Amino acid sequence: MKALVFDGTFKLVHDYPLPRVPEGESLVRVTRAGIGNADLEIVKGYMGFREITDRLRVRPTDRVCVIGDGKLGLPVVIDEISIVGSRCGPFAPALRLLEKALIDVDSLVSAEFPIERGIEAFQCAATPGIVKTQVIMR
Repeated sequence: MKALVFDGTFKLVHDYPLPRVPEGESLVRVTRAGIGNADLEIVKGYMGFREITDRLRVRPTDRVCVIGDGKLGLPVVIDEISIVGSRCGPFAPALRLLEKALIDVDSLVSAEFPIERGIEAFQCAATPGIVKTQVIMR
């Protein structure tokens, strides 16, 4: 599979090994993901990369495909961490607005890049005035 790998520097790996799916677990294929502030902080070196990776979660912003024999209930995201009092504000009211389609989220996406241009996507995301940058994995 293709992967944008960061181990101190970025590189696009075309033959990254597919993760092994242990019995009772599932592999989630993310087809589109937003670049979050924590991602940018790691790239800039403000946080220790190895120490923080266990706290990060991919934030899918579009379609996902799940394979494997894991027990999946709703919601699909498992082990998600809720941050109370984050600078983003409370999530429940935002989810209600999204559910009723009262917010145009498409207008919040400043740029989209294919994974082959992932490095450029991170550079764009760090640009002042950019609201949200997405990396598309196809």
